[in-house]
Amino acid sequence: MTRQEVIEYLEKSGYKPYPVAKSDYGFQVWNGSKRCPKGTPECDTNEDKVSWHVKVSDWCIPNDPYHRDFKSVEIEIVGGTNGLWFKLTAYSINFDDLKKKLFHAEISLLDAWISVSRTKEERMRLK
Repeated sequence: MTRQEVIEYLEKSGYKPYPVAKSDYGFQVWNGSKRCPKGTPECDTNEDKVSWHVKVSDWCIPNDPYHRDFKSVEIEIVGGTNGLWFKLTAYSINFDDLKKKLFHAEISLLDAWISVSRTKEERMRLK
């Protein structure tokens, strides 16, 4: 998939872009977000909103003797719960694998968020 095809696929999957940003290396990246489903445990400090955030990177290192291109997608959930901040991430998803892996990444991150959002009492009941 090309960068544009990846972006179009993410937008069709419900991701809304936010302004184009530059990476730490000065290369453009595409950022988007999509709200998690209703019933997702809320963030303690982010207006109760929990979303998946996605970053599409497509860049190469100038003068790289190996002429490598770095093309990947990163998906994360960031939020505060039970007095801690979490950054849960699935990263280095190859452009060509995105269609096969997007749903699994989203669900896995959602499961992880639900797990860390449990209160101490809820965790004790699971033992």
